[in-house]
Amino acid sequence: LLDRMAQGCFTLRDMYEQLQYVTKMGSLQTLMSMIPGVNTEMFPQGYEKTGIQRIKRFMIMMDSMTDDELDCKKGTALDKDLRRIFRVAKGSGTNPYAVVELLHEHRRFETMVVKMGKAGLMKDTGDMANLNRNPKQVLAKLQNCMDPVMLQQMGGAQNMLNLMKGMDAANVPSEDEGA
Repeated sequence: LLDRMAQGCFTLRDMYEQLQYVTKMGSLQTLMSMIPGVNTEMFPQGYEKTGIQRIKRFMIMMDSMTDDELDCKKGTALDKDLRRIFRVAKGSGTNPYAVVELLHEHRRFETMVVKMGKAGLMKDTGDMANLNRNPKQVLAKLQNCMDPVMLQQMGGAQNMLNLMKGMDAANVPSEDEGA
């Protein structure tokens, strides 16, 4: 997944895997509390429940898609084919507007991943290696890659940098895995 993201590729299947990962990590409140500087009290009551419901609804819609649609194969672009949107909506028990919302969110993340891939922020040997040596440079690249509104929603550039450090540390294989 990181290799594809480093190349600037982010399919609906990749988004599905990321959403699965988020749901397995526990509550959103717990996840947000792990990010230094994020005040969990800034989220309104019911935020977590609404967020989990939205993630699950997105996953159900993606369960109604074909492999070609999930992998964005040529000729299967959902956003250009209303019949496919209606089929996914019917198969998932949602309405077509919800499918369009999912596609919009995917495009937003895809745009960010493409920018981060081009900036070298997703490579194991690229700027991730420089994260501890030159965090200001990585921070500047991060700010240029992300939608300012999304960046603010995630607690700002410094919190994203801390999250990336945590993800990089979690990516280090243990001695058992290397053997």
